[in-house]
Amino acid sequence: MKRTWQQVNLYCRSCNKEYPLEKFTDLMDEMFEEALANIPCNRL
Repeated sequence: MKRTWQQVNLYCRSCNKEYPLEKFTDLMDEMFEEALANIPCNRL
């Protein structure tokens, strides 16, 4: 069995629209880095 993700979208509950993840990747990366900065974890 092989599982693959074909497409990932972000869903906005306010406007009921879907947006491609690529549009927000940089912003999300920064937010996760800030949120995880003080939490010891293996990020590899």
